[in-house]
Amino acid sequence: MKKLFVVLVAIAMIASLATAQLKQGAFGIQTGVLGGEDLFNNIGGKTLGVLYNVNQNTRVGFGIGFATVSPSVGSSTSDFQIGAGFDYYLNSADNLSTLVGAQIGYLTYSPGSGTSMNGVDIQAKVGAEYAFSSRFSIQAFIGLEYFNIGPNGAKYSVIRTLSGTALTFYF
Repeated sequence: MKKLFVVLVAIAMIASLATAQLKQGAFGIQTGVLGGEDLFNNIGGKTLGVLYNVNQNTRVGFGIGFATVSPSVGSSTSDFQIGAGFDYYLNSADNLSTLVGAQIGYLTYSPGSGTSMNGVDIQAKVGAEYAFSSRFSIQAFIGLEYFNIGPNGAKYSVIRTLSGTALTFYF
C-alpha cells in the first residue's frame, strides 16, 4: 500500500510539471468547491459544467445543477438551474492566467411551503486560473450577478456580488 501511495504521488508531481494553456478542442468538466459558486452559480446547489476550449483564449460551457434540502422539521426546498457561459483568457504567466467571463442561466426555486419561483440569472466575473497540469486546474473569481426571480406576475430583481472557486478536469 505504501508503494502504491508513493507511485501515485510521483505521477501527480510529474503531471503538475506539464505546460498549461487552453488547448484548442479540449473538453473538460468543472465543479465549484470551497463553498463559493462555480462557473454556473446555483442558489443552493453546486453545478456540474461541461467545457469546450474554442481556442487558446476562449472557453465555452454548459452547466446544470440541482439541490434539495429536507429538514427534520418543516418542508423541503429544492432548486434547479441550467446555464451557458464563456471565459476569455487575457494573459498568462507560467501556469497562471487572468480571465473575464459571463454566464446566463434559467433557474427554478421551490420552497416546500410556498409558491415555486423561476427566473433568469446573468453574471459577469473576473478571475485567475492556475493550471497544475494540462489536465487539471483551479479557478478563483469575483463578480456581479443579476437575477430576476419570483412566482408568475410577482418577480423581484436582485443584484449582488459573487465569488467562487472551481476545479476543472480536462480530457
